[in-house]
Amino acid sequence: MSTILKWAGNKTAIMPELIKHLPAGQRLVEPFAGSCAVMMTTDYPHYLVADINPDLINLYKKIALDCEAFISRAKNI
Repeated sequence: MSTILKWAGNKTAIMPELIKHLPAGQRLVEPFAGSCAVMMTTDYPHYLVADINPDLINLYKKIALDCEAFISRAKNI
């Protein structure tokens, strides 16, 4: 699955190597979310997504609360 944002420092290209070093468990903690490339290419039951950019985190919260509304609005841009 691809990410919805183009983001500086995107980890998509290094995911094949990075995934080898991720721990097993029920939750992945992603302290540098950015485009959420790590979350989008892994299959943990739970995620804790964080980033220093409050606007980015707010965007992800809005999407999580009402994905269909986000898609509808994005189509009109």
